Amino acid sequence: MEQIYECGSNTMRYEVDIYNKRAKLESYGGSLLAALNKIMELSNEKKLEKVIVKGQKEDQITLISQGFTTEAVILHYFGRNEHAFLAAKYLSENRRSTNSWIEEDNLLEKVFQKSSTSINRESGFSIRRANVHDAIKMSEFYCKVFDVYPTPIFQPQYIQKTMTHTVYYLAEHSGKIISAASADINGARDSAELTDCATLPEYRGYQLMQQLLLRLEQELVKKKIYCAYSIARAQSFGMNSVLHQLQYQYTGRLTNNCYIHKDLENMNVWCKLLS
Repeated sequence: MEQIYECGSNTMRYEVDIYNKRAKLESYGGSLLAALNKIMELSNEKKLEKVIVKGQKEDQITLISQGFTTEAVILHYFGRNEHAFLAAKYLSENRRSTNSWIEEDNLLEKVFQKSSTSINRESGFSIRRANVHDAIKMSEFYCKVFDVYPTPIFQPQYIQKTMTHTVYYLAEHSGKIISAASADINGARDSAELTDCATLPEYRGYQLMQQLLLRLEQELVKKKIYCAYSIARAQSFGMNSVLHQLQYQYTGRLTNNCYIHKDLENMNVWCKLLS
């Protein structure tokens, strides 16, 4: 859960994510060094392994001088042509190390080489926006797809709570959820993360995810949200292909970013300007 810290003229919004053993500095005002000192203090207290900062362009040298490395960029996050630089600092050697980087580079090359195809918008399956009454079925659906997930999406109460700022779309067959995705909206930044993307294995190949993401994009444009981004498992050829086909731009990879699917995984960042 995002929290606010204020000390004199310095403010920061941050999240201490115990489950994923990381802290995220979402925004800061005043002294960046003061904010970094505070987030590092909290991270050490909680024995976290990674600190992530959404930094601005002019702060890159300061972040480097404090031991941070830019891993990815969210385009237009702070406004048109004002990008967020995702800088990371590791507090554990194991968290910093990955043995799948080259394999994931090779997967990306295959994604880039894949020829684009037209999207079939007449799949024969029902696609609609989810509501609070779907939460139990949605949680059961996500349990079927993921063994591990970075947020408590296996809990219906969590899904219901997030619907205040998150738009969910579902694909159904005979009343059964077969695919789902969401847009987590940050109204303060006019941005949204397209996330919680999943399709049952037996229904893959019908371009359901493309259809869901296009519906979510339409919802975002209606709300005048034009900065869209998604963070996909670096080992998922299918999800990275979907984003590439929908003209999202690859902007970096986050090392051992979160627990998803079965364990800690590297995550690719993809961005799109919807206007």
